[in-house]
Amino acid sequence: MFKAFGIILIAMLLSLYEYPKMKQKKQHKEIVVYLLILGMATTLLILKVLEISIPNPLKGIEYVFSPIGKKIVGQ
Repeated sequence: MFKAFGIILIAMLLSLYEYPKMKQKKQHKEIVVYLLILGMATTLLILKVLEISIPNPLKGIEYVFSPIGKKIVGQ
């Protein structure tokens, strides 16, 4: 659990370092993208540290495109 708090602390420190520079340069779109990517990366890292199973995105893609592929091939 302490590792998760450490990860959150590091993410917050990174944000505190980068955010003022971006805000000063009026990079509002970049701030949004930066925070989204940092949030996703932090979430995935915390899940990995807490040993929570993370689903493979390839299975979802396969589930969506498998019927389409079968129709194209004709099986």
